Amino acid sequence: MKTLRFIPIFLILLYQPAAAQEIRGGIALGYFLSPKVNMEIELQTRKISYPETCFNRNIEVKMDYSLAGLWRLSGSYGYSSLSIQSENLDENENENSDKHKFTGDLVFQPKRFDNDFKLTNRLRYQYSTVDNSRRREYLRNKITLDYKISKKMEPYIALEPYFNLLKQDFRYVRFYIGNELSFNNSKLEIYYITEARLKEENLGLQYIMGATYKFNYNKFKEKR
Repeated sequence: MKTLRFIPIFLILLYQPAAAQEIRGGIALGYFLSPKVNMEIELQTRKISYPETCFNRNIEVKMDYSLAGLWRLSGSYGYSSLSIQSENLDENENENSDKHKFTGDLVFQPKRFDNDFKLTNRLRYQYSTVDNSRRREYLRNKITLDYKISKKMEPYIALEPYFNLLKQDFRYVRFYIGNELSFNNSKLEIYYITEARLKEENLGLQYIMGATYKFNYNKFKEKR
């Protein structure tokens, strides 16, 4: 019965790639350095078709530390390279025009409710550079609600506003819908993002479809 409730979500995910203006594909490898510290490396390719066609290739290195209780701290560095220089992406503050990106996260993740729902809040500080002279700073707050259908399937929805610290205003808001499928030590995440760009003259929408395959190696878990 649980699976039937989320059939509409899966139908939306199957339909939306035709409307997506950006397609993402990634692969990630996670390795636990200690029971509380996890290191992850992700390679991702993006095909952007709006406002102009180009490709973005990026690599991200992330460190995650589990605090006592329900909190986690993490930080990451990412480097990306566009196939062409795009002034349109830069003017719209599209993250694909960022060359270097640094993030710091504080995550609150309580236990799952008795009805199999779970609420997660991630507060992120993001610093990025377009070139040597221009920078961007954002404060992002992502609230995620997921539902555990089974041990191998967890669909979710999320909302994330971006606050520009340099201009002191909200630049855009993202709405996520996706599903995580677990296979032993690996996980496949399929997601769709609607991004609303908040401008004084008009409201612009960007649609992103993506999938990421993640493999985690936890030798400490195997020893138990």
